[in-house]
Amino acid sequence: MGEGLFSFWHIAILAFVIFIVVGPKALVKQWHRATDGIQQLVEGGGSPQKTASAGGSSGSGGKRKRGFAYRVGRLFRRRKR
Repeated sequence: MGEGLFSFWHIAILAFVIFIVVGPKALVKQWHRATDGIQQLVEGGGSPQKTASAGGSSGSGGKRKRGFAYRVGRLFRRRKR
């Protein structure tokens, strides 16, 4: 149980390093964004992105901000190449 990559100490050290590098405020902010996106996917069954009708005109022409999970998935897909 205590051996291998997924032992308690490996995960604890990894979490500590991520906490130090990213910072506590940014880490909490990203956690809330990820959980909100997951909750919207489960409840709505669709994209976690907010609709344009909720924020104003639909013809704003601006770039739509991508969700956290989308950006992370794209990052991992780029690294595979």
